[in-house]
Amino acid sequence: MNALRGPVADAVARARAALADPLLRNGLYIMGTTIVTALAGFVFWIVAARTMATDEVGVGAALVSTMLLVGLLTNLGFGHVFIARLASRAAGAEWSLTVCVGLATTAAASLAAGLLAALLLPLIVEDVRRGTGLELFVLLPLGVTGAAWSFLFDYACIAERTAAPAFWRNGGMAVLRVAVLAAVPLVGAAGNGWVLGAWVGAFAVFSVLGLARTLPRLERDFSPTLRGWRPELAAMRGLLAGHHVINVGGQVAPFVLPVVVSAQLGAEENAHFYATWMVATVIFLIAPSLSNALFAEGAHHPERVEDDLRRAVRQFTVLAIPTAVLLVAAGPLVLRVFGDAYSEDSRALLALLVLTAAADAGQSMSVAVLRVRERLRDAASVTLTSVVVGVGATWVLLPSLGVGGAAIGLGIGRLLGLVLGVRAIRRGALAPALVPARAAVET
Repeated sequence: MNALRGPVADAVARARAALADPLLRNGLYIMGTTIVTALAGFVFWIVAARTMATDEVGVGAALVSTMLLVGLLTNLGFGHVFIARLASRAAGAEWSLTVCVGLATTAAASLAAGLLAALLLPLIVEDVRRGTGLELFVLLPLGVTGAAWSFLFDYACIAERTAAPAFWRNGGMAVLRVAVLAAVPLVGAAGNGWVLGAWVGAFAVFSVLGLARTLPRLERDFSPTLRGWRPELAAMRGLLAGHHVINVGGQVAPFVLPVVVSAQLGAEENAHFYATWMVATVIFLIAPSLSNALFAEGAHHPERVEDDLRRAVRQFTVLAIPTAVLLVAAGPLVLRVFGDAYSEDSRALLALLVLTAAADAGQSMSVAVLRVRERLRDAASVTLTSVVVGVGATWVLLPSLGVGGAAIGLGIGRLLGLVLGVRAIRRGALAPALVPARAAVET
């Protein structure tokens, strides 16, 4: 036992030293938030399936999917604008104004888009038209606003290099959603609105807590204010367009690829692709989380961005290698839950997706550096070119290579994005970072 104490103590000390690095700590909390949200969503739908009729679950799923998609679109890029801008804002009125303008603008866009979605969705999905009433026009706009606000609360925490409050806030929302849904049979309630209502209620409670507790805990003297909102919104307008385009280019592939696979190979092959993609998502969470943390560090200390980039690459390597080994070894066993055919047909696809994660990480981190230097046009060119080439290559390769063509096509796009990102960084290597650091530099 005594012989083990030295190595164990050394390992604990090294772990504590690593977690003292805000880049790694922030990145781990961002990853944790995504994982907890995904697992809680899995539990939520299990509870829904066991407590509600199948048609009610189906309608609820359509409503929640619409709510989250519209909420993603109506955050308007404010999340990354928070990272870029909050570091240079003085504590108190300046910092509070930036956050409040983001929340207010997002709320206006979300309420309008949510109401439009409530009008259009019943025309597209017949079951929604039959199974919902006037509550749709109240719950859906509020839910879209709550989803968009949740995103902004998270990014305010990331911007201040402390994503821990976002982790606990999302965990609390997940527990509350499941508790509300589990209580439905106990109160004798029924109807499609309860699935959406559970999400909207959780968003409402934690939006209030976000204003009252989360933002004040960031120690930037937050207080609600919109005084001077016009010039502040004008100052952010250019950043909004750039960051939103970058986000769309970087995030659209997972939504488009299943459609392309289904169109080229059919629904059965797409089922194999989608199940394998969900398993492989574990390794694709690492780089975006570290990249957002890298962007936050760079916004606070732009002069150290190259050193931060090297640390981020090392951290990705340490986290990704064991994850990749575990996925290749155990992934087929996990896929067997969906059926033996999934495990047998998707083994090679899983390995190809794991390899693609390396190029994806390189592209994500290069885009983070370009964001720090406010090279938004270059960053948008990287993500948009990557997704267009990746989807195009997938379309061409699928007929001859099968579902593996989706992984190879995605990899080609991401590898091209990495090359373009590195070239853009080197082209501006001698240029100073444009994002101003705080006057009082923090360590």
